[in-house]
Amino acid sequence: MQIKTKILATLRVVNAIVDNLEAREYLDADAVFGFFNIESPDNWTDDSREEFKSFDKDMPDNYLIKLLDKASISQEDYALIANILKSMALMTKGHVGTIRSPEKFDSDKAHSWAEYFKQSEHFLTLLRHLGINLSQSPTRSDYVLASKMLRILGSSILDEEEVRKMFDQLGIEQEFGMTQKDAARKNLQIPTTLYRGLRKLSLRAYKKLRTVGYVWGIEKSVSTSSMREIAENFASDYKGEGYSVLFIINNPKRQGFVADKLSAFSEDEIILSGRLKVTGGKDISIKRPYAIIYVDLI
Repeated sequence: MQIKTKILATLRVVNAIVDNLEAREYLDADAVFGFFNIESPDNWTDDSREEFKSFDKDMPDNYLIKLLDKASISQEDYALIANILKSMALMTKGHVGTIRSPEKFDSDKAHSWAEYFKQSEHFLTLLRHLGINLSQSPTRSDYVLASKMLRILGSSILDEEEVRKMFDQLGIEQEFGMTQKDAARKNLQIPTTLYRGLRKLSLRAYKKLRTVGYVWGIEKSVSTSSMREIAENFASDYKGEGYSVLFIINNPKRQGFVADKLSAFSEDEIILSGRLKVTGGKDISIKRPYAIIYVDLI
């Protein structure tokens, strides 16, 4: 299975836009202070997204659909894009164990597709346009496809120049008021360092991961974060048996697929697959309930 570069680049740009459209309510300082019968302080600043206000407050709900046309993505590719987004949603909010073993699928535990995605009217409008019936629920075949799709997405390496070209081609700065610099802070560009927290590890698994040179295969794809704090919190939030670790992943080729704003979660999430080689680490300490494992993505 191959995924066209322009599809991956377009989805990277869409992620940045959905991030910015996530909160449509702007803080009107005069209205807030007026409600309490007081004047706005001279040093008060309005919503930090004020610079985008004139662009996206009245943005039509079919804006993302128009972007697909501008990116020259044909309707023949709609099914593939829909499957990419559904696979990513199952990875981030579905049951990861079922993705790795689809035969364990339980239809009684499945929710409607609408619950797996960001509740942004812009994004939901795009999903419907792609042919996703949001009232239906995932099936076993969706998990089988996700298992295959996520391996490809997690190992993809997208030339950042391609993303920037797509950003300009779609006229995001002119129509949306967002510069490439602003978009880069919203995961337009995958970081060279990623993080992943693990817990409930056995002593045997822990010793392996503390061995320099050990290679851990993640070919079936895992969820990582561009924010260290999120991975640290996950590794710390466990007081039962087993060991917890924080992986600090060296990702020089900027490999992976940005999923954070295209699902129901907002954890700066990046899907990754491949192999991780241990290069060093630090043991669990009194002040830190998890070990730190340094790895290279190879």
